[in-house]
Amino acid sequence: MRNLFERAIPAAGFHVTEGNRIWEGYREFEQGILDTIDKADLEERNKQIQRIRSIFHRHLSVPLKDLSSTLITYKAWELEQGTDLDIGSDDLSKVSPQVAVANKKAQQMYSERAHLEENISKKDLSDTEKFQHLM
Repeated sequence: MRNLFERAIPAAGFHVTEGNRIWEGYREFEQGILDTIDKADLEERNKQIQRIRSIFHRHLSVPLKDLSSTLITYKAWELEQGTDLDIGSDDLSKVSPQVAVANKKAQQMYSERAHLEENISKKDLSDTEKFQHLM
């Protein structure tokens, strides 16, 4: 299943408005595995936590719609793992510097493209009109 999600990410995980679904499904799958690991098996639990953290970090670096809600979800998850993060804000001071930089860049990239996505997702326009909005 993990390989299927890894193949799905380049195929659909970068779709600006729908890509979050792939990332969220992947995280839920890995979280389900974490929930089944015996709490006494610290090595295996830590390995699985790192897997989930890596998925979050990768997701936060992709310019997708609602990336700020993904950041809040990530902070809440880290809080569950014992990491002290301010979950109520977009503050990235306690997040790793690499993730913070990648997330800011992704949010900036999304902001620059958001109006284009809105234009091409309008239901009342023909394909020709949508194409003209992109030009």
